[in-house]
Amino acid sequence: MTSRNGKNHLVRARNQEEARRNLTDKMNEKRGINWHISVSLMKKGVTFESITHVHIFENPTSQDADVTSQIMVDVVTDLVKVLPTLNKFHLFSDNAGCYKSSTTLTQLHSGLGNLLDTYNFSEAQNGKGTNDISKHRSGTEQITANLTTCIDTLKTKYPNARIGICSILPRRGPCDGKASHIKSSIKRYVNEGNDVITAQQMKQAIDQNQQGKYKVKVVNAVTNLDSGANIIKSNIPEITSLHNFKFTEDALVVWKAYNIGEGKTILWTQLKSNSNKELSVVLDWRDVALTRFQDDENESTDMNTQIKKRAIFMCPVEGCVREFSTNSNLDNHLLLGNCDYKLEKQCLTDLAITIYSKKIIDGFPSSTSGQHGQISVYFNRG
Repeated sequence: MTSRNGKNHLVRARNQEEARRNLTDKMNEKRGINWHISVSLMKKGVTFESITHVHIFENPTSQDADVTSQIMVDVVTDLVKVLPTLNKFHLFSDNAGCYKSSTTLTQLHSGLGNLLDTYNFSEAQNGKGTNDISKHRSGTEQITANLTTCIDTLKTKYPNARIGICSILPRRGPCDGKASHIKSSIKRYVNEGNDVITAQQMKQAIDQNQQGKYKVKVVNAVTNLDSGANIIKSNIPEITSLHNFKFTEDALVVWKAYNIGEGKTILWTQLKSNSNKELSVVLDWRDVALTRFQDDENESTDMNTQIKKRAIFMCPVEGCVREFSTNSNLDNHLLLGNCDYKLEKQCLTDLAITIYSKKIIDGFPSSTSGQHGQISVYFNRG
């Protein structure tokens, strides 16, 4: 290779690099579609009813405390329209900053008033739920085939063995379970030859494939210029260490841990907050049927031998001994959170203390019993 040919090679290489540089310069950022999921749980006698609200943003939107609080107010307002007999709401979510915020709490009180009773947060790094392979929908066919082969092999080799599936792939609370269902329906819609590149198309895909199971609304977060330029924000001291909040007419009562102590009272006059964010409706949601189910007592730890043999879905919560024969029953159990815990091992000293305390309690029963509110609405953002 002569020096002239080498120079020509360098010139051509530099010239071709310009093509790559021009491509990267012309690339425009394409963000995904922002959405928010809310799962509500109501109890009527022995029957539970659930309903799922989905907010899809038409334009890229930062789901900060102002926007998130407006979404939660919108969900509660619609629930009151659907079920006018509802008069108290209990909220539950993880520790995301858009939820555990002084702005969110004050705006919820301002928007909902006496409708809101409590707001509880999960422990940090604990998400909103647990792990369960049955709700991980990525590569569903391959997972199902592998599990079927594995179970058949084990049953052949150990015919009397009880086989359970849990805690293999990540999964969190009820909102994440609903999200996986929605994503699967969107994938089916796309596989049928349709496009889902806008919020309106995403709503159409969910409405068509989920057969009215979810209430889907397309919205935009807009700034209300008439609300005034002065935005007031108040901060609750050490809010990151607080997990339980009770809303009263005059004050907000806060706890670091559930049902421990009397709590700290913060007057509403000390907390002031306003917002100029509003939700503009692009496509409103349509009426859906409530999902009804009963408690899972029929598949508790006292279930008969025949049910035990076919129970392959175990509760993934550590220490819970509940088992279920169908995936839907496991879903309902995780939504309710009524786990039965059984201690695997206990040293002699702890056993003696437990027996002694039980005898004391049985000999001197307490005249009062504690009460706790029902968690009714779960939130998650996409």
